[in-house]
Amino acid sequence: MILKSLLLQPLGPALVLAIAGVLLALMRRLGRGVATWAGAQAIQPARWQPWPYALRLPFALLGVVSAAAVLVWFRRSGAEGMTGWQWQPLTVAGSTLEWRLDGWNWLVSGLILLLAAAALLLDDEYPRPAGQSRSPAAARSRRLDLLGTEVERTLWLAAAALVFVCSANVLTLACSWIVLDAALAIRLRPGLSPEPAGRAWSLLALSAMLVLLLLFFLGESGLRAALTGHAFSRGELTLLWTLGLVRAGAYPLHFWLTGPGSTSRPMRIALSLIAPAAGLWLLVRVYGLGETGWLRRPEWAALGVLALLGTALVAWATEDETWRWRWIVLNRSGLVVMAAYVAGLSGPQALIWALLAFALGGALLLVAQALAQDTGRRAFVWAAAFLVWGFPGAPGFLARTGLVFPTGMALAVPLFVLMLLAEVLFVAALWQTAAAAPARPAQPRPNIIVIQLLLTFGLLAVSLLAWGLAPRLIVGFVALPGDEALRTLGGIIVGARRSVWAGLALSGVLGAALGLFRQRIFGQMRGWQSAIGGIASLDWLYQSIVAGLAVVGNALRYFAVLGEGEGYLGWLALASLILWVLVRG
Repeated sequence: MILKSLLLQPLGPALVLAIAGVLLALMRRLGRGVATWAGAQAIQPARWQPWPYALRLPFALLGVVSAAAVLVWFRRSGAEGMTGWQWQPLTVAGSTLEWRLDGWNWLVSGLILLLAAAALLLDDEYPRPAGQSRSPAAARSRRLDLLGTEVERTLWLAAAALVFVCSANVLTLACSWIVLDAALAIRLRPGLSPEPAGRAWSLLALSAMLVLLLLFFLGESGLRAALTGHAFSRGELTLLWTLGLVRAGAYPLHFWLTGPGSTSRPMRIALSLIAPAAGLWLLVRVYGLGETGWLRRPEWAALGVLALLGTALVAWATEDETWRWRWIVLNRSGLVVMAAYVAGLSGPQALIWALLAFALGGALLLVAQALAQDTGRRAFVWAAAFLVWGFPGAPGFLARTGLVFPTGMALAVPLFVLMLLAEVLFVAALWQTAAAAPARPAQPRPNIIVIQLLLTFGLLAVSLLAWGLAPRLIVGFVALPGDEALRTLGGIIVGARRSVWAGLALSGVLGAALGLFRQRIFGQMRGWQSAIGGIASLDWLYQSIVAGLAVVGNALRYFAVLGEGEGYLGWLALASLILWVLVRG
């Protein structure tokens, strides 16, 4: 009964993942002790590997499947979707920590579990014997890391993300924000790889000050303000929206996602997909809190279009495939934000398809690149590129049909043209990714790794196609309101505007030409392409801000040292002040 009450509630899936990670950590420590004993007894074979390492991936996947089963059962059974604990400090008024599992929270939780499964299956360290680690640092991280291995930290990050996306009020959101930041820091391991962990952790820690500012504005009575149905002021909504943009890493607040340094594929999913998906969940919640159309203003629409154009330009101009994938994902997250600015619907149904295209499409493209590298088959990357692009039958097409530029909005026509240009550059970046995929395997790979990648590709592709071809099923299962006639793909295709088809055709033709023939057309102009990409990435702005803050910090440190009496200047100033007061008095 106690176990049932713990698991069959909104935090049940998160508890399952956290417990699975803890059990894996305990098994790892047990395996280390067994390995030490076997080495001391001289009975360890040359290719022997402790059983906790051999079973860590199946056990972790079992944890994800169990969490998904709890999630599905909870939704199917119609159980009470709220849980909470009373928070009563000694000095201020208390409130309640509440978590809710409604339709929107359920959908985002399912996406996070899918991404966690993909990150686990992309872990190519799993089938390696202990003596064949890629580097001493990797072996040291796997065996001696007190904060867990890659698999354990992925489970804990997914659990923290589930806690975040089930938050029901502002106080719970603030507490879950800290939990998610801590889990992300553990996953990034700043001590093992300084970047991009350093930039991500520092910027997210600074953004936590905005959470404190929000709590200050709301006051003690506002801590229990629900994230559904509560009437926030325009300033509070703007602050909440900014917090969502920061957590999602939406351009131009994307700096914590674009730090230098190379990362593994599971790390890319954790940093660029799982954590931003939690931020996009918050954006949708805030979008539904305001009055209808409160974001449908020219300045917001212009910011969204410039975000799409900037990210697409960098994705097209860069030569590094890892960086191109990052900027493609940033572009799709910008599409979610853009849907809030110009969508014809209200509520989560306006942004649901853009979120699916971002999360599942980005993961599918990464897995396809890994498959092409290991098998030498570009067809996987081409298939992923088409699904991410958004042809009819993919969530990207459904997201495209939801973007409606009001003709009465100022600068509607120029903004539409700029958005079309952004789509052309985005498609060009996709085709460059497919064309640059290796035609031969980089090196022989164990069959188990290829099987893992194929399973991951199939899982993500089937999910994308199922939700794209049968939107009625997902919308009905999640219980989102909307027009019944437009819940079928046929109804959406028939009701699509001519601008949708024109944009789809032009971006497809011009983007394919620009991507496939880039070297022939712009082969002699790589310098200016790199310069434009550097400007559009806004990394120069980040470096300028860091330099400015460093100058301010040095100045404050200098005056602090003077105030503490270095060189007797502080004492001299104090004596002068006392003398002036005595003379004037």
